[in-house]
Amino acid sequence: MSKMSSAAPFSNLIRLLFTLGFGLCLLFGLTPPLLYGIWNSGVAALLLTAPLLLFLSRMWKVLPWGVRRGIALFLLPLVVAATILSMAMAHQAWFSPPPPSQSLPVVVLGGGIRGDRPSLMLARRLRAAALYLEEHPQAICVVSGGQGQDEDYPEAQVMAAYLEELGIPSQRILQEVCSSNTQENLTFSWEVLEEVLPHLEEISIATDGFHQLRAAFYASHMGLKAYSIPSPTPWGLLPSYWLREWMALPVAWVTANFAK
Repeated sequence: MSKMSSAAPFSNLIRLLFTLGFGLCLLFGLTPPLLYGIWNSGVAALLLTAPLLLFLSRMWKVLPWGVRRGIALFLLPLVVAATILSMAMAHQAWFSPPPPSQSLPVVVLGGGIRGDRPSLMLARRLRAAALYLEEHPQAICVVSGGQGQDEDYPEAQVMAAYLEELGIPSQRILQEVCSSNTQENLTFSWEVLEEVLPHLEEISIATDGFHQLRAAFYASHMGLKAYSIPSPTPWGLLPSYWLREWMALPVAWVTANFAK
């Protein structure tokens, strides 16, 4: 059997994987803007990757061996890094719950508002936090989020009102109204909590599962151990947000370690 014919099945498998990747990128790149009206860097990355994968699936067999080898060597470390990041993200999100015997303070991370109501994503975070607060009547929470340029109120104000609608007493809700990103969410919420709980060492964070690792990373830089209260993310949105976190986590590490 010739070397070319023995390599054919492997080449066909590679082309099949590229074709599958193209279909998934197209599906999960189009779903957020078309069904949810959401556009983010993860959506952009998926839509930019889709035609590249389609090109590779069609042209793989005719590309020179050296080019194919170079592409493989480029993609392999990316796949390994994505796998490691995904395992860490999943562990923090779904395998790091708060200790049931403790009533830890909860930080609820902002996620956008619509007028005087939380966005669907933010409402899911608040409901997840409310369940924990109902099960732990001694726990308090900080709702964290400032006022964006296109928002009529600080997110924290809307979040607090929504928690009260869910039956959480106002005296258990602290508001942090200055933050504009995840790092500020954790930094400013810690400052709020320190005023009522000095020497704080552990917190619980209510946010989407894909977001938990980055939030815990920022918390760790303040000397806090973070446990996770993950809120559900619709399947059509999860891949784009998950991909966005792959890009955001290295940026978070650089920012936390080198930014002044």
